[in-house]
Amino acid sequence: MTPVLFPDTVALVVNYLRFELVLRGDGAVVSAGVRSPRPSRFVVARRVGGTRTTVITDAVTVTVEAWAPTVQEAADLSQLCRALCFALEGTVQEDIPIYAVQEVGGPVDLPDPESKQPRYSFTHSILVRGASEGRLTSA
Repeated sequence: MTPVLFPDTVALVVNYLRFELVLRGDGAVVSAGVRSPRPSRFVVARRVGGTRTTVITDAVTVTVEAWAPTVQEAADLSQLCRALCFALEGTVQEDIPIYAVQEVGGPVDLPDPESKQPRYSFTHSILVRGASEGRLTSA
């Protein structure tokens, strides 16, 4: 059997959210980890699990966290990112087919315990296609 490699779905989500937020004039920083120093508005995407569902598909569980100066701004930023993540379904991003997006956990008010800054969080399962070794062109 030919080895199947899966893309870096977190990098794909980070790049997609960054592009879409800029397109909408939102200056929130999007990354795969908390930056230092912390921006006042930012979004972090992290892989928190998932499973290979078939020989060529990976259901990646991604948590997206949105920080902002107020609870309402964090909630709004989270809702925008949530809607954008749902819009990934049926698209091809960076040459990677996104077959499905399912909600694992909806937005939750989860203040950052370290900074005490308002933060909202949600979790999605994103089903992506892998490629045979040497054919995965981007991640």
